[in-house]
Amino acid sequence: MGLLDIPVEVFQIILSLLPFNELLTISQICHRCKQMADPWIVRKGRLKVNSKMLHHKNVIEKLTRNYLALDIVPESESVLPLLIDSQTPKHLIMNGFLYDHLFRFYQRYKRWFEQLEFLHVEINDRFVEYFTNHEEDYLLEIPCLKTLQWAESLLGESRKSIKIIAQNLDSVHFDDSSRYSANLKISSCLKLRRIQCRLGIFSQCFEHIFCDTSFETIQHIMIVNFVGDQLSYLNFMNNLQTIWLSIHPAEISILNNFSKFKNLKKLVISVMYAEHHERAQLNVTNLFRLSEVLNHVELSDMNILATLSSICLERLTVLKLINVNLCDDSSIINIFAPKLQVLSLPLDILEKFVIQQNDCLSKLCIQIKKTHSTSALKALLSSFLHNYSSVTQLALKNISIFANIDDLPANITNVRRLAIMGLTMEMKCFERIATWRALKHLSLLRCTVRCKNAEKSLVLSNVTSANICAVDFENVHSKKNISSCLFEFSSASEDAIHIESEPKYEFIDNFDWANDCSAWWATQFSTLSDKFL
Repeated sequence: MGLLDIPVEVFQIILSLLPFNELLTISQICHRCKQMADPWIVRKGRLKVNSKMLHHKNVIEKLTRNYLALDIVPESESVLPLLIDSQTPKHLIMNGFLYDHLFRFYQRYKRWFEQLEFLHVEINDRFVEYFTNHEEDYLLEIPCLKTLQWAESLLGESRKSIKIIAQNLDSVHFDDSSRYSANLKISSCLKLRRIQCRLGIFSQCFEHIFCDTSFETIQHIMIVNFVGDQLSYLNFMNNLQTIWLSIHPAEISILNNFSKFKNLKKLVISVMYAEHHERAQLNVTNLFRLSEVLNHVELSDMNILATLSSICLERLTVLKLINVNLCDDSSIINIFAPKLQVLSLPLDILEKFVIQQNDCLSKLCIQIKKTHSTSALKALLSSFLHNYSSVTQLALKNISIFANIDDLPANITNVRRLAIMGLTMEMKCFERIATWRALKHLSLLRCTVRCKNAEKSLVLSNVTSANICAVDFENVHSKKNISSCLFEFSSASEDAIHIESEPKYEFIDNFDWANDCSAWWATQFSTLSDKFL
């Protein structure tokens, strides 16, 4: 059977799975292939417009593909008149514009904006030699707009403002972390459901950005707040399902006075500058009572206060307490969470943590500090795994520099997957791991293994697969043959043993449940939407 003999419906399914470059190759086979591939090319690709296209004016004038997305820079304005009749984009990406450039573009190509569904704008004055002052707001009406991504990188001190009216706007991603702030106003949004916002030190307040906007429709909000904002606007968002905050320590007390959110399912709170200020204190008893349907909680870099009474979290499935301390050493966190599956917390809180009536806990991450003793790790970990035998995946990770472990408990019977991240370890630890009868998978990421007293290779007979990534084996001359020099995986095939000098993303993703939200904040803001939404 030849390529053209494939039924049209099947061929379309195949084309829908192919990347953009392969679609271009197929479109060059024949006229029929081009005809069938073109709809997927214009959907998956985007036309990047720049001044170099003027050298191919005849090609542009004969362009038949009507691309879904256009990527435009200010110097491409001389080319755009050639595309205005052939292109009707629904996605527009504009980088390096100033407000007056953007408004002039809007006036000239208003037909495009009338049907625009996605707009990405990066306001940037780094390569512009002049600044404009405008007393009145620039006004952009985009009736069909559903997603707005707005980023500002302004170094000049000019006063610029722009107002966007988009009644059908569903999602906003706003990034204003620069030294100077332009004034963006988003108005008349009656269907807004998602807000992802990073406010800079000199930004205007949240309420000034979203003027005349109904907060009752918002379901997901993510705020990285460098401003002195009081977060009071959250109390007007009665239908929130996700709250994701990275805030200043001075603002943490506001969270103790939150109203209830009847639909809140996910709550993530990270405190910035925790190492430079007195630790913020949060009453988790009041916080957990915000919603009866709460199923995911992450708290990072703070002191927590818990009462002696039991906290009822019947629907909670994920709980991560990252680098937190208890305000009172005599406190005990006692929760009723029968559906809890993922738990991450520091070692010193492990002994003060009690889960009532739980047989679902399967993933446990223990955070190790340099102040934690090996004897405490052995005793607390062994006791916890004995009490919660449903745990099958265990992660040990550092949350401070120079954290190390000299020994581990022996004869653990329930753990099938073990991940160790960022720790300095003695070979004695692996001697204990060799006695874990149920262990099938071992992963080491960015660890240091002291091999000074290793006289022969250690047999890990039960391990069937292993990932060893960016691990420093001290006193080992040949890094290429680490597995044969130090470890012998008698039950594993060669294909199941992976040794890499740098960690791969798929390895990290396998243990994403053990990673904390601080790694999330370190990524570029523009890449966050998929993880958030």
